[in-house]
Amino acid sequence: MEDNEDFRFYLKDNLKAYYHVEDASNWKEGWEKVKKMHPELVVSDIMMPVMNGIES
Repeated sequence: MEDNEDFRFYLKDNLKAYYHVEDASNWKEGWEKVKKMHPELVVSDIMMPVMNGIES
């Protein structure tokens, strides 16, 4: 979960060869994906609008 579009693209582009990658631009959107997919790992920015990675 990353609100910076450029960095989100960078992470996804570099990880997609090794992992199934889903992205989200905010915690609310990301949390909905987490509830549906039950991933083993979540990478989250700690400073985002709506709810940040620390509050989660």
